[in-house]
Amino acid sequence: MSMEQVKTGCVLALVSDHPRVIALLRTAKRYAQKTGMPWLAVHIDDHRQKSDKESQTRILQALTLAEEMGGATETLDIKNSVDGLRHFLEQQEGRNVPVKMIFVGELEKKSWIENLHPSFTERLKKALPCAVESIPLEGSVFMHRSWKDWLQLRDLRMNEVFYAVAAIVIATMAIEIVNFFIPEAFGSALRNRRMIYVIAAAFISGRYGLVPGMIAAVGGYLTMNFLYVQPTFHTLIRNVADVVDLGLFMAAAFILGLLVNRHRITADQREEQMNRMQALFRMYRISFRTHSYQQTLEALHKELSAILKTDIIFFLPPPFNPDRLEAAMPAQVTLAPEDEAALDLCWQEAKITGFATPYYDKSAWRFKPLLTPSTVIGVLAIHMNSKSVADEAYRRLRTAIADSVALILERLMMGQAMEDVRLREEREKLRSMLLSSVSHDLKTPLASVIGSLSVYRSIGAQLPEAQRLMLIQTALEEAQRLDSFITNILDMTRLESGQIRFKQEWVRPSELMRSVEKRLRGRLHYHHLEIQKSDGDENEICIDMMMTEQVLQNILDNAAKYTPRGTHIEVKWRVENGQFHFEVRDRGPGIPEGHLDKIFDKYARIKRQDSQVAGTGLGLAIARSVMQAQGGGITASNHAEGGAVFTITLPRWRKVSAQDEKRVA
Repeated sequence: MSMEQVKTGCVLALVSDHPRVIALLRTAKRYAQKTGMPWLAVHIDDHRQKSDKESQTRILQALTLAEEMGGATETLDIKNSVDGLRHFLEQQEGRNVPVKMIFVGELEKKSWIENLHPSFTERLKKALPCAVESIPLEGSVFMHRSWKDWLQLRDLRMNEVFYAVAAIVIATMAIEIVNFFIPEAFGSALRNRRMIYVIAAAFISGRYGLVPGMIAAVGGYLTMNFLYVQPTFHTLIRNVADVVDLGLFMAAAFILGLLVNRHRITADQREEQMNRMQALFRMYRISFRTHSYQQTLEALHKELSAILKTDIIFFLPPPFNPDRLEAAMPAQVTLAPEDEAALDLCWQEAKITGFATPYYDKSAWRFKPLLTPSTVIGVLAIHMNSKSVADEAYRRLRTAIADSVALILERLMMGQAMEDVRLREEREKLRSMLLSSVSHDLKTPLASVIGSLSVYRSIGAQLPEAQRLMLIQTALEEAQRLDSFITNILDMTRLESGQIRFKQEWVRPSELMRSVEKRLRGRLHYHHLEIQKSDGDENEICIDMMMTEQVLQNILDNAAKYTPRGTHIEVKWRVENGQFHFEVRDRGPGIPEGHLDKIFDKYARIKRQDSQVAGTGLGLAIARSVMQAQGGGITASNHAEGGAVFTITLPRWRKVSAQDEKRVA
C-alpha cells in the first residue's frame, strides 16, 4: 500500500467505559500520525450492556479526551455491534474515507464459559474487510470473583486444615467432659451433640474461610455418627436416613459458614479499597511534600516499593532528548535483552508489555506506560511475583498507581516548565531594561564627544583659545562619563559571576577621599565638595582600595546628577557603635520614603525625571554589592533639613597614634 493510498483512509478506535481506554486512544493517535491518516473514536451503544451513571460518565470523558487529542468522535446507536459496524464502514467507504485500521480494547477472558465462544475482536476480524488489532486493557471496572475466590482456595493453607481437625477434636473433648460430669445433659439425644459440632464448624468457617469450615462440618458429622450413633464404632453411613442426616448437617454448616464467609469477603474488599485509597493518598501527599523533581522521584520510588512489595523502576526521557528513554530511579539498572525490547515497545506504542501480556510474556518485568491526557511521559516497570499474577486487587492497585504517578510527574514537569518560562521572561525583561538604559546613556556622551571634536577639527583654528579648551574639556568629561558607565556594567557583571577577588589593605580615610576627589574633579565642577573629619584622621580602615573608591565615586556621582548646580555635597566619617561610617549628604530633593531600599536595585529609576538623567542605573547596586562582599553595608535616608544621606558602614578599622599602631576591633 502506497503512502498516497494510506492518506485517503482513516483509523478507528472503539471506545468503551473501561477506565484504561486512554491507552487505546493513544495507540490509535500514534498510528494515525505515523501513517498520516485522520482518526476517530467511535462508541457503540447496543443497549445490551449495563449503562449506569458512572459508565456513561466514563464514556463521555473518553470521547471528550479523544476530541482534545485531535480525533473526531461518533456514537453508533445499533442493535448488533458487528453488523452495525460493517454498515458504518460502508458509509465511510462512500465518503471516500475508508477505515484502514480498527483498534479494539480487549480484556482477558475470566472463565471457561467465556472461552467457549469467540471474543468480540475475533468476530470483527472475521466479519470486516479492514485490519483489526486488539489492545489489552488490564483489569476491569468491577472485580469479578471466580468460584475459587469465593471459596478462597487460592489462599488455603495446611495449617487451616489442621485447625479444622483440631476443632473437631476439641468439640469431641468438650462433649466427653460434659457427659462425664453431667450425664443427663445429653442423655440419648443427638441434637445437643450435633449443635456443638455445628458451632465448631461455624467458628472455623468464620475464622479461616468456607473450605476449612466445610472440612470441620464433614469431619464433625462423621465423628458424631461413629462415636455416638447406635451401634457405635460401626459403619459411618448405614442407611438413607444417615445420608439425609449428613446432608442436613452439612447444609446447616454450609449456610452458616457461607454467610460468615460472605461477610469476611466484604470486609476484605473494604480493607482492600481502604488500602488502595491510603496508598494513593500517600502518593498525593508526596507531590506536595517534595519541592524538586528528583526528590519526588526518590519519594515515589520508596513509597511504591513498600506498597507493591516488589522492585520498581521509573524510566523517563532525559530533558534534552525526549525521544530517548533511560532509567531515572534507580539510575543504575541492567535489563535482559528481552526486557529491553519490551520496554522499547511499551514506550513507542503506549502498550502494556512484558510479563503476562501478548508482548514479550517471558519477561520477569511488566512495563506500564505512564499515560496522561496529553502524552506518554514515561514507563513504570514492576517486577512480578506470584502475588502480582494471582491477585486481582493487586492488579487494580497497579493501574491506579500508574495513573497517579503519571499525573504527579506531569504536574511537576509543567511546574518546572512554567518556572523556566518565568526565568526566561525575567531575563528578557532585564536584558531589555539594560539595552534601553545603556543604548541611551552611552549614546549621549558619545554624541557630545563626537560633536566637540568635530567642531574642533572643522573650525578650531578660527576659535579663541578659551573656546578650544572648552571643547576639549567637554570631550574629556563626556569620555570620562562614558568610561564610568562601561566600568559600572563590567563591575556588575564581575560581581554577579564571582570573578572579583578583594584585596584588603589598611588605608587612611583622608587618603581614600583624596583619590576619589581627584577622579571626580571634572564631574563635581559645578558642586561644592566639603570633607569633614569628625574624629580627625587618627583611624585606618581595612578595605579594597580600588573597589571602595568606586563605591564612593558612584555615590558622589549620583549626588551630582540629582542635585542642582552650585549646591554643597558633604562627606564625613566617624566611629560609632564599634563601626566605621562614611556619610555622604547632598542638598537635592531627597528620596521618597517607600523607595529608600529600592534605589539599590539594578536599573532602578524612582522618579519620571530620572529617565532624563544619564546613567545605567547600576551605580548604587554596585555600591551595595561591593560593601556586602567586604562585610559592610550601605543605607539611604533623608536628612531632616532636606536632601539624601548615604551611610557606608565598614566593620574593620583601627586607631593609629604617632608612635604605635594598635588594632581595637
